[in-house]
Formats: sequence, C-alpha cells, structure tokens
Amino acid sequence: MKMDIPKIAVFDLDGTLWRINSHLSILNEYYQTHLFTSLGAKIVSKVSYHFFEKILYRYYAEIPQEFIENFNPPFQESALRILNKSREAGFVPLIVSNAPCEIVCQAAKRLKMDYLCAKRGKKAKEFEANYRYNVLMVCTDNKTDCDLLNIAEIRIIYPYKNRYFFKRKYPEAYYMEDE
Repeated sequence: MKMDIPKIAVFDLDGTLWRINSHLSILNEYYQTHLFTSLGAKIVSKVSYHFFEKILYRYYAEIPQEFIENFNPPFQESALRILNKSREAGFVPLIVSNAPCEIVCQAAKRLKMDYLCAKRGKKAKEFEANYRYNVLMVCTDNKTDCDLLNIAEIRIIYPYKNRYFFKRKYPEAYYMEDE
C-alpha cells in the first residue's frame, strides 16, 4: 500500500548525508584494513561490480550486529542543514540507499526519519512502489541515482566525483561545494 506524502525530500546516505561510503568504511574498520577502498578494490569494482558486491556482502555478513549498531560515522554538516531546511519547508525526509539495510536503519534512527533500502539503479522504482507525492526533492552525490533525479522537481547534487557528468545532465540543479 502506497503512502501519500505531498512533499518528500529523498536523501542518499553514502557521500551525501555521510561523507563516507558506509559499506566500505565499516568493512575497513571491522577488519582493520584499507583493502576494501584500495586501488585494487576500485579496479575490481569497475571490472565487475556484481562480483565486487558479492565479496562485500560476504564479508559484511560476518560483522556482529553490535558492531553495526555502534558504527556512527559523522554526518556531513551541509547535508544536515539541507535536511533541516527541507523539514522547515514541510517536506518529509526519507533516506533511500543501497547500503546494507542495518546501516541505513542506524542512520535513520540517529536522524529521526524513515528509510527505504533499494538495489543499485532501482531506487526510483522502489520509491514509486511505496510512495505517492506531489513534490519530490532529491539530494545525492551518486550517478547511479539518476533514476531518482529524473523524477525529482528539486535536485541537489554533491558533485565531488562526477561534476561534469551532473552539470551536463542536470544544468538546473543546485550544486553543493566541498565543505
């Protein structure tokens, strides 16, 4: 059953609300390594993302729930300001992320907001299956969130990695600068 919310502000988690990639960071922290964010890992993820994702989830499954619950990376201050302003403007904020659901749940609890977990590139489909809205604002840093950006009336983009891609595709969007 779809929820009717007139104004929704969707926030990506990794690289937007958090400056880090939570999935990779929690793996590095738990296993006390930098292997998951190494150059070799980046190459493997570019060659075969699905293979890389399977490896990540295999190692993630070994992390105790207590460790996940205590994983508290700092939030990005500028994103929190946008979140608070969206609330003041009558938007209902929602995290939509492809990070592991337990991590997304912890972030949502800290921010006192709801969340939705979706597969990479399927966020809009999952979102539209669960919500009806009149106005959609999307705040993200990720190229894989174009499906959400394409249905949004308001687009806020953190273009750290993909500045030229985003500016070409969404010239009217509001662009956040590095903090």
